[in-house]
Amino acid sequence: MKISHIFVLIISLLTGATAYADEYDDAVSKLPVITGFPEASGRFGHYEKMAIDLIFRKQEIRAYFLCTGSSNCSKEIGIFINKRNIGISPGDLSSIIINRFSLCNDLDAFTEYKGTTDGCKQYMYEGVKQWVVYSKDKNISRSAWEYGERQSGSDSRPLIKGDAWNFNTWNGYIRVAKSHGM
Repeated sequence: MKISHIFVLIISLLTGATAYADEYDDAVSKLPVITGFPEASGRFGHYEKMAIDLIFRKQEIRAYFLCTGSSNCSKEIGIFINKRNIGISPGDLSSIIINRFSLCNDLDAFTEYKGTTDGCKQYMYEGVKQWVVYSKDKNISRSAWEYGERQSGSDSRPLIKGDAWNFNTWNGYIRVAKSHGM
């Protein structure tokens, strides 16, 4: 095969991937935006409320019905956050956030240092904030986002009671993926 043919083949593959990404963005843009989430209730702590408000009140959230296979759709709603597929319902995401932050509980007693629990929750919140920033970043490819999700263990479905995604690990693997050109 001549070099010019290889070049044409590479260009067509690259433009095809770009066209697919554009079609994906167009399809996601047509999904309904959901709003009107209730404010975080009293069962949430300070950082949990901030994280839930950041995700559900200040981001573009689009909904779709969760499906497995070509025709088996449930009445369960899945969500995209800033055009990034999360693949779970808003309620499940709230539970994941609560579970993640609850891992910090009792650290003051465990470490015998006052403020450790609060410091842990602040660190968790910073991870959620960075995750939201990455969800908006158009320079982060879908493959880098999904790599971060997989490597952080946040891609298993169905969710198990008590699942707690590690947003900081997800962020770290997104940076790793970007460093490898994903």
